[in-house]
This record gives sequence, structure tokens and C-alpha cells, in this order.
Amino acid sequence: MISLQKDNPRFLVSRTDALHDVILSFPIVSSLRHHYPQATIVMLVKKGNESLVHINQEVDYALIFDPDEEHKGITGYRRLRKMIAREKFDVVIAVYPRIKLALTFHGVGIPFRIGTARRFFSFLYNYRISMSRRKGKYHEIAYNLKLLLPLGIDSFTPDEIYPKIHPDPSRFMQAHPWLDRLGEKEFIVIQPYTGSNSLLQWPLSYMEDLIYHIDKVWQKKVILLGTNQDKSSLDDLQQKLLRGNRNSAVQIFVSDDIQERAILLQKGRLFICNVGGMHHLALLLGTSLITFFPPTLASRPSRFSPYGPAHYTIFMPDLPACRRCKENDCSTFNCLARISPEIVLEETKQLWSKLENPATTAKAELYIQEIRKI
Repeated sequence: MISLQKDNPRFLVSRTDALHDVILSFPIVSSLRHHYPQATIVMLVKKGNESLVHINQEVDYALIFDPDEEHKGITGYRRLRKMIAREKFDVVIAVYPRIKLALTFHGVGIPFRIGTARRFFSFLYNYRISMSRRKGKYHEIAYNLKLLLPLGIDSFTPDEIYPKIHPDPSRFMQAHPWLDRLGEKEFIVIQPYTGSNSLLQWPLSYMEDLIYHIDKVWQKKVILLGTNQDKSSLDDLQQKLLRGNRNSAVQIFVSDDIQERAILLQKGRLFICNVGGMHHLALLLGTSLITFFPPTLASRPSRFSPYGPAHYTIFMPDLPACRRCKENDCSTFNCLARISPEIVLEETKQLWSKLENPATTAKAELYIQEIRKI
């Protein structure tokens, strides 16, 4: 077991993959802050995710890993070593193990290096946890918190599961004053596009039908959310909605800044999207959620279900789990089309009516119980 001989140790939590993976690693930070209130806690994240870390009040700051440019090749590796070495960390927790990073942590002499035990380079960690996430039997949060065992942290409270997420609205409202006039919790945010594989998403035509009925028939305010990459597609979608309803009040918000998107989600009453990182963020911000999961092993709810203090509904076809989408070779091809817009609209109305968020203690306790089973 690691014995830290000072009250203000320096921790590095390394999670350099996708947005949702960073969010699901936040409970590690919350637990570290609970047990070491005077510690310096830093997150190493992939370039583009640093603004997400900035809204977590329990993280002191972020370091950026840029494998495509700044830290590419031998010269980039030297830059990476220099960046990590000057921080003089006492402990690194490698939540997402990668050989380049493991070599760096070992090479700069971080005294306590925690990682998983089943990689060919795991010998570079001097504290190794034996576990396999491949079958996804438990939630990702439980797997992540298991990495704190070498620090003697083997019990958790529900408060440690939910991080303190507080985006700063001041700069955002100056840049987008029209959003300030919408009022709190008086609109629905819909993100029609998530990722590149449309086969693993709810059909866009169904999403369009849902937006049309919310806007024209139910007459609730809708804001379409996306990144700058989605802008042209969202513009086309807005024009299509206007052709069907001249009085359409659907508006578009695009931003590559995660903090700006977080503020929009926090102001909204309900978020509808395909599975992805933003659904975790919405729930942590107290915004109710409807999301769509494909029946693939890589995105099963047992491992990646939303977590946070708000209501949510998962729609997933009632089919056996697939290792990967076989497209036209599958007898149930385009299986998410089995979920009709009418069913989703009815659930949208149900969640809209739930003003009070649910108690979250029971859900947090479930994650805590799973840690003991891994």
C-alpha cells in the first residue's frame, strides 16, 4: 500500500481518450479530494478535452496531451517528458493505459505509478490492479475507482461519486445574449448528430419527426446542439423544419467549446441525444435526459449508462448484444429504427413534467457495491 508522507501530495490522473471517458473518471478526482483535501490534483487529457476539466472545481488544472502534433514522434516524446517532469508528481493514476505515457511516467521517476496489470508494458507501473473491462460487466465508474485501492481508498460515500461541475456562464452569456432571454429550464436541447457511424444512431428522419412534433404540435422551444463540424447539417435541418412549419421556433447553437455546450445543457430542461459524452455531462448538470443505445457490446448500458442527479430514459432495441454492427449482414439491420418517434415523444412529455430530480444515493451505492465485485 502507498504511504504518502506529506499532507499536500501532487496527483496526476491520466485519461487521454474520449470525452465520456474523462467524465467517467471524475469520481477518482472527487475521491482524492475527499481523502486529500490539501492535495494538488491535475488531469492529463487529450487536446480538446481541457475545457471539460476546467468546469470541475475539484481539479486544480489540466495538462494537454497532443499525440498528433505537439507530442508526436521522438521530439514530441521529449516534450512530453519535460512537461510531466517539471510537475514533480508524487502519484500518477493511469486510468487509460498507453505505452508512451507509461514510459514517460516511469522515465521521469514518478514515485508511485498506478495502472492495470494485464498490458505487456504493465511492468512500468509499480502498483498494478488486475481487472478486465472487456466484458463490461460493471459500470466504468466502478472500474475507475478500483484504481484507488493502492492508496488505501477502498470505501466510498455517495457524495464522492458525483463531481462538483460548475461551468462559468459569464463569458458565454456575453457571446450569446439571446440564450439569456430564454429563461431557465424552459426549452429542450436536441443533439441530432453524434459521431460518424449513423448505423449506431437513432435514424435522423425519426429525429426530424420528433423535433417537428415538439416544435409545431406540442409547441415547446427546441435548440439544436452541435459542433462547428455539424453546422451545415444543422442549417439544412432547420430549413427543412421551416418548410414544414413557417412559424418554427427551432434555433441552432454550435460550439466546439465544451464549457459553452455545458452551460446550454444546464439551462435546458431536457436533453435528447444519441449515446456519447454529452449525455453524462447533461445528467451531472441536473438536466433530464433521453438517449439511444445500440445493442453493441462496446456501448452497453451496464458499463456506460448515464450517471448524475437527474431523471433519464435509455431507449435500446430489445435484441441480443452484437460484438459489432454487421450492417446489411444482420437480420435486424438498422435496429434502432424499431424505436418509433411516437414512443420517444410520449417519454419526452413524461420527463418534462418531472420538475424535481430524483434522489441519487441508491444509484451511487450500486457503483460502490460493484467495486467490491471486480
